[in-house]
Amino acid sequence: MFFITAGVDTSSGNLYWKFTANGIECKGILDSAIVSIGHNYLYPANKIYELRAYGKPYTPEGAPISFQINLARNNHFLTVGTYTPGFQDSRDFVGDVEHSDTTGNLSTSSNMPSFTIIVTSFDTIARRVEGTFSGPVIDEYGQTHTMKDGAFQTYYKK
Repeated sequence: MFFITAGVDTSSGNLYWKFTANGIECKGILDSAIVSIGHNYLYPANKIYELRAYGKPYTPEGAPISFQINLARNNHFLTVGTYTPGFQDSRDFVGDVEHSDTTGNLSTSSNMPSFTIIVTSFDTIARRVEGTFSGPVIDEYGQTHTMKDGAFQTYYKK
């Protein structure tokens, strides 16, 4: 058995997520991601290529905070590009972000298409993906907030 230590430096660590909302910086480890191929149930001949990445906070250990980023494309492999909220079957380059902690939940919405996830690197050999994100999100009460300076990097499984 062996362990791989993940660093706490979000600027040079290998597995991280971070953003600022309401003047508060949120960050953590993005240590679990998978790429899968599904089928579009509306149009069964279409394939949906999807990446789902899950993260947790740096401290305190076991804090009730989670982070999730999802990317999807119809009939195309995932690649660098700009992903925005929307329904998976509606168009290409669909993406969303969800964050929850003790103060509430923030998530993207298809009603706010100006939120963007920009994948700057999608390395299929090293199986690493990284990028940035920003834009309006909503909380569980329907109030709008802004995520700024968002960034992520993680490795994924197939």
